Amino acid sequence: MVQILRVYSLYLQHHQSVIWSGVIKAWKGQVVSLNRVWVLLDKVGQVYPGQADAKATKTLRRTIHTHIQRVTHAFEQGFAFNVAIAAMMELSNALNSFDAHDDEGKAAVEEGVSALITMLAPLVPHFACECGERLGFETVAVMAAWPEVDEAALVQDEINLVVQIQGKKRGEIVVSPDVSQDDALAAAQVDAGIAKWLEGNQIVKVILVKGRLLNIVVKPA
Repeated sequence: MVQILRVYSLYLQHHQSVIWSGVIKAWKGQVVSLNRVWVLLDKVGQVYPGQADAKATKTLRRTIHTHIQRVTHAFEQGFAFNVAIAAMMELSNALNSFDAHDDEGKAAVEEGVSALITMLAPLVPHFACECGERLGFETVAVMAAWPEVDEAALVQDEINLVVQIQGKKRGEIVVSPDVSQDDALAAAQVDAGIAKWLEGNQIVKVILVKGRLLNIVVKPA
C-alpha cells in the first residue's frame, strides 16, 4: 500500500492540483502496473516454444536501452519522476509482450527485467528489493549499479520513412537510416501504394529529410 501511494504521489509531482475523485482509479492503476512487474519476474529464464525471431530480440534490446536512457535523463534533469515512471511502465509492457524462443531472447528479457527493477528501486525500494531477491541479485536492489546504456543497441538497421507527394502523406517505406535520396525514391516508386500516386505524373523535385520523410513534387506528364 505505502509503496503504491509513493509511486502515485511521485507521478503527480508536477500537477498543481489533484482531482481527488480520480485518486482511487489512479491508485488501482498503480496496483496493476506493479503487479505486472511482479508477474514479469516469472518470464526470466524461460524459453517458450516457437520460432526464434532475431529481429524481435534486437528490437526489444533497443527498447530496453532507449528506456534506460529516458529514465536516466528524467532523474538527472530535475527529478522528473512522472516521466521516469511512465517510461518504466512502457518498458514493463514491452517486456510482458515479448516471449523468448531462444537463448538470445532469454538473455534480453533478463537484461530488461533486471534494469527495470534497478530503476524502480529509488521509487519503490521495498518492492524492488523483493523483486531483486527473486531474481538473484548479488546485492539489494537499492545498492545495485545503475544500468548503463548500450549505444550499439540503440542503432537501427531499418526505419520507416514517410513518403509525401505534393505535401500529402501517401505511404511509408522501410529503408536503412543512411539511405540516399536516389535509393529512397527508387523504393517509393516500386511500392504499390505509393506508385499509383506517381502514375501519369512527372517528378520535378525530390527532398529527403534524413530519418523522417521523402517529399516528392510532381506535375502532369
